[in-house]
Amino acid sequence: ESPENGVLWRSIRISHTRLIKFAREASSMNLSPNISPRWVDYICSQQCLHISWCNVWCHDPSSTSCNFFDMYVAVGYQETASDGVLCFSWKSKDYAVGALIEGEDPQASATMKVKENLIDGIYDRQAQQCYYSSDNFNPWFRLDLGSVIPVRRIMMVLQPGILAVYTKDIEVRISTEKVLEEDFPLQRLFGLFEGPAEANEEVIFQYNHSILARYVTVQRLSTQPSCKSTGLTSHVLCQIQVCHVEIN
Repeated sequence: ESPENGVLWRSIRISHTRLIKFAREASSMNLSPNISPRWVDYICSQQCLHISWCNVWCHDPSSTSCNFFDMYVAVGYQETASDGVLCFSWKSKDYAVGALIEGEDPQASATMKVKENLIDGIYDRQAQQCYYSSDNFNPWFRLDLGSVIPVRRIMMVLQPGILAVYTKDIEVRISTEKVLEEDFPLQRLFGLFEGPAEANEEVIFQYNHSILARYVTVQRLSTQPSCKSTGLTSHVLCQIQVCHVEIN
């Protein structure tokens, strides 16, 4: 961990192949070959802070450049690929990583878009890494953080593509105890996204103070009287598609 200009940069390892192949936004900055390691950290971190989309920066000691990426990578993410490189993120600990998750099964046509994608700690903006629920009235998913912790911020990245405009009326509720689905409205409302969404929109709910919670429930409030019709509008209003969740 390295504090630069009031920001605490945390080290993470990310697959080099994944960074190069999947990051939507990326850039690099050449450095002097004689620059000291301390100045590398300072210069690269400052540059990342000045790039609006930069979430992660990396520096290969064998090269003379800093590389910047827009990929979402949480502190706590565990890289399994053998080509992991040392990178740094300004993000704080994410309690969504490794949480227990339950909810609707994925769409039959999108079997890779499982709810477990929301707790692996990484989203490189590839649609198959989202969670895309099957059609249901008021679809939902719930995270169990394992214990009661103070929560101040919840962020979601919503679905990509042109159908994002149909994403709306999403409630985020929290509680210290697990409740039945019919009792979701009894939980404390943390935030409401009325929409409509833009593709890949970040939705952030943040308080000035922390609120104790163990369970975080995200639910799409359907306006359809039925989810059994076959029309496109009925279909997109009876599912929820979220690509990334952060809980701090």
